[in-house]
Amino acid sequence: RGGVKVMIMMQSGRIGSTWLVSLLRSHPDVECAGEEVGKAQGSSESRRRLDAYFNRSVPAGRALGAKQKMDLLVRGGNAIGRLAAELDVSVVCLARSNPIEAWLGAVNGHW
Repeated sequence: RGGVKVMIMMQSGRIGSTWLVSLLRSHPDVECAGEEVGKAQGSSESRRRLDAYFNRSVPAGRALGAKQKMDLLVRGGNAIGRLAAELDVSVVCLARSNPIEAWLGAVNGHW
């Protein structure tokens, strides 16, 4: 990847990932996309979008990242898992350790 660090954040809903993306974006050497980069109907379209985002020209020394919901691993035909294996992508999983807090976050996200 020519000195470019690549990362995907996988998260469940209502965990603070949007705040983390905003924090990462505030650094001048970091580009971090939201969920829109891999959100698509079907695994081939999802994979095409992810490929286009991660395989573009980025200056050396920069970090490139995106966040995706964990359920996209299943719905997207594991496009992210395959991409991570092919591109030497670091995958960071954000999850609540307390199952009650995870459930409350999921319920509050649907209200």
